[in-house]
Amino acid sequence: ASEAPAGDNDPASSSLSLDSDCIELEPSQLGRRDYWERFYGQELANYLDEAAANDEEGGSGDDRGEVWFGAAAEQRLVSYVERRLNAIRDACPTQQLAVVDIGCGNGHLALRLAANSHLLTGLSRLLCLDYSEPAIELTNRLASKAGVSDLVIARLLDVTEPGAAASALEFLRAPDSNIHYPNLLLLDKGTYDAISLCPDNSQGKRFAYRQFAVKLLDSVANSNNQLVVASCNWTETELIAQFSDQFKHVETLPGRAFKFGGAVGADVTTVVFTRLKSNSGLQ
Repeated sequence: ASEAPAGDNDPASSSLSLDSDCIELEPSQLGRRDYWERFYGQELANYLDEAAANDEEGGSGDDRGEVWFGAAAEQRLVSYVERRLNAIRDACPTQQLAVVDIGCGNGHLALRLAANSHLLTGLSRLLCLDYSEPAIELTNRLASKAGVSDLVIARLLDVTEPGAAASALEFLRAPDSNIHYPNLLLLDKGTYDAISLCPDNSQGKRFAYRQFAVKLLDSVANSNNQLVVASCNWTETELIAQFSDQFKHVETLPGRAFKFGGAVGADVTTVVFTRLKSNSGLQ
């Protein structure tokens, strides 16, 4: 993979100042890579144990593990992908949509999408990215078991590292480097939160995350490509402010609301962004 141009992840960048006035989240184990390695290592072990037991008993064990943020939040994203795909079909029936799951965990979201028969003809690829090796192995095993490994592919990648967008683009295009996806949708259910909880330079990592999204969306000449961020730690106002220099707020998906101290909030805030402008592409 090619390296990002010098300065793209530079904490001195002026874009980083967007976070300077926000209240930082208290660091948590949920922001540590070693926590997720252990967590998904255990999920992978549970899956393998259940698969082995069911092989002996002639069953079909299917321990897919945790559904982060709950089924309702996941369904909200599935419904949005369907709505986005319908809009693409209405505009151009022959075009397809590639989806990138940023921080896929056990791949539950991608597998839910792949199991939706209405979406299958319109989805060209579901690329699952995570920095946890056990999570990637579990996702690939589950995709293979479900018979969708040609559509769902999981690859090891830390999206805050230099060159991450170029690597993701290579994964999208493999095995044919000439493939170009006219419609791209980035989904994030909790990864921006985890980065924000990191005890080591969370502000710089959030900036690197946003640059990853910018570069990937700019790799295709379509101003309607989108990033959807689901968060239980940041409010709608905070997310829009942190992304506002390079992204335009399209809409906020309705979620379960609650009222506390006279203020109304949501248990999970899901915000849809598009690029403010589209550049010439990823170099």
